[in-house]
Amino acid sequence: MEEFLKKLYDNHPLTRVEKMLTGRDALVLNAENKANSILAATDKDGNLLYPNAKHDLLTHFFISQDMTDQTNIPLSLALGLMKEVGDSQRLPFFNPSGGYFKNSTGFSVDDLGANYAGATNMPIDEAYGRGLFKHTESVPRNNDWTQSSIYGFGQGQYEKVLDKFN
Repeated sequence: MEEFLKKLYDNHPLTRVEKMLTGRDALVLNAENKANSILAATDKDGNLLYPNAKHDLLTHFFISQDMTDQTNIPLSLALGLMKEVGDSQRLPFFNPSGGYFKNSTGFSVDDLGANYAGATNMPIDEAYGRGLFKHTESVPRNNDWTQSSIYGFGQGQYEKVLDKFN
């Protein structure tokens, strides 16, 4: 009975989330290494296989893929959404001296698209072909987050991201 309870505990989604979050640095490092490998991949003639892919979106893809492997798809997607909500809190109220959280990038629909592709184990070639590793909206000029982004919503035009799944 004790072995059964231990197995039940070890396989519970919340136990897996706890292990995943305590190992966050390793999860991120692993995803960044995979992203670097993809960006450096070439064909037999030396041409890059994924020349337009963005490192940050590949990282989101691989983190979500790894989180799904450790938990499940809904939990992986929920954690990705939670991260974007956290990134959206670039308001002067929260950081009056600088006006924004340091390193906050704003809510990114593009990141959510890459998260979805990774969480659902979409093949990387398919995700790349759909444009899920390319931003639909640029960040503010000179990456100065005191300025509004072009469309005022962080990164990503949600209609364009959703169209990538059709």
